[in-house]
Amino acid sequence: MTPDLAIDADPGVIGNEGGTSTTAGPAGSDTAGSTTKAPPAPTIFLTAEIMPEFLGGQEALQRYMQKNLRYPSLALRNNIEGKVYISFTVMADGSVADVQVLKGLGYGTDEEAARVVRNMPAWKPGQQNKHAVSVRYTMPITFRYE
Repeated sequence: MTPDLAIDADPGVIGNEGGTSTTAGPAGSDTAGSTTKAPPAPTIFLTAEIMPEFLGGQEALQRYMQKNLRYPSLALRNNIEGKVYISFTVMADGSVADVQVLKGLGYGTDEEAARVVRNMPAWKPGQQNKHAVSVRYTMPITFRYE
């Protein structure tokens, strides 16, 4: 009764062409001083020169998932097996944010996969032009009864 894990990252870049990101200085005001501009949202990459990595590598990620992922009882009772596709952002500080189920199985598997990903320890962040950047990551998690 061990869940299996497979990992995959999607290629591509969201943001400015050429894979560069724009940085903004502190928020300022216009010449009249009546409005304040918010800094632009950080660029999120789908691929980077150096991709984010779970501390300890793929084997450590598999051990983490196998140790923390629990097969939902409702899925077991209904003999549900298959893959749940989870997407999340590894932020420039290594934290995991914006966890979403892209394709699920139901029966509690989607919530369980999202819970385990949300609770992951920090990753080694991705890098672009020798700067830490936020990278969107997609990971299939296989639920299979053994």
